[in-house]
Amino acid sequence: SALEASFAPDSPSDFATVVANCDDSGPGSLRDAIANTDDGGHVDLRALACSTITLDTAIAVDAIDVYLDGPGRDRLTIDGAGYTRLFEGGTGHRLTLTGLRLANGYAAGDGGCILSDGEVSVVDSLITGCHAHTGPFQARGGAISAAYLRLQESTLRANVVESDSSYAKGGGFYALDTNTFYSTLDSNDARSTYSRGFGGGAFVRRSGAFIGVAVTRNHATNAAGLSFVGGDPYSSFVTESTISGNVADAFIGGIYTHASGAISNSTIAFNCANQTEVQPGYIAAVGLELFQSYASLTSTIVSNNDLCAASRAVQGSAYDVAARGTAGVTGDHSLVVTSTTPLPPDTIRSDPMLVPLADNGGLMQTHALLAGSPAIDAGYASLAVPWDGRWHWYPRTSGIAADI
Repeated sequence: SALEASFAPDSPSDFATVVANCDDSGPGSLRDAIANTDDGGHVDLRALACSTITLDTAIAVDAIDVYLDGPGRDRLTIDGAGYTRLFEGGTGHRLTLTGLRLANGYAAGDGGCILSDGEVSVVDSLITGCHAHTGPFQARGGAISAAYLRLQESTLRANVVESDSSYAKGGGFYALDTNTFYSTLDSNDARSTYSRGFGGGAFVRRSGAFIGVAVTRNHATNAAGLSFVGGDPYSSFVTESTISGNVADAFIGGIYTHASGAISNSTIAFNCANQTEVQPGYIAAVGLELFQSYASLTSTIVSNNDLCAASRAVQGSAYDVAARGTAGVTGDHSLVVTSTTPLPPDTIRSDPMLVPLADNGGLMQTHALLAGSPAIDAGYASLAVPWDGRWHWYPRTSGIAADI
């Protein structure tokens, strides 16, 4: 379809450099093929008989525009063995990876598996077990640190960004700007000895769009799911997505945004935090925290966000939504149970009766609704988005109206 085509990265040229073996270096290796690929060319790994390429050092991608075509995330792994970053790209460069598994990268700095001052596109791939770690400096991007990241139909799982004495940003990824489509950010971690870990799933410095994304079971000191920090004039956009089961050691289990934008057809639920009172008179939300920013909520559920179990007896109230400074919520057809800020007048304020996170078909895990839920047939479906977050196998509207 035209929409699917709009998600796809540019097609590579017909000129391919073929990888012939799984050696770290030398003739026929991936390193050699990348070094001998011209701008706009692609590197073909699809015919390899071996299943793992283990790197001794990171591969520098010097060409301006390079495509790596793999045989599938279950068939070929590029592995850093817990010793080295995998790929490095410069300003103005673009690296596109398709059909690969990247694993066990390590960097004493940013980008545990991929570091780029340019553009990175990851399509139909899995990136897991990567670790970006610094001592006295900030660390950015457990799996990927890039100026621009395009993530499509991919999974970032169990990656870690860590700083011993400064900020750790983006357990899954750190990007100045991102478009993330139909992907999963799961079980990633942003941690810092000095309580400065932000964005367990992702940290977006300027603008970001998340379409059909599951942000689940991530961990951070603060903003365990997604962290948008751009402020004006940058924007945040989340649609057809599920943000669930994320855990913050301190504040905000779900989403923190300092960039105004829109959240639609999404569920933010069952996230937890261990603290809510930032300072006297400032109570941060557990689900969605708006800091000097506005959000349009349309056909979205924000509920069941609470203090983590160990903190419920010693902390104060917990809220699904809160706003600080010049901030607020607009929109329609949503369900929000608790909020410190005024909500649109048609907002439903009762329990949505969510089933636990599960595989309900499609590309990501979601929360189904129990029979009798007030969210059933109470939502809004835009003609521009005919299917739900599980993609085109599942129409957005089923029954007399769309569910929230």
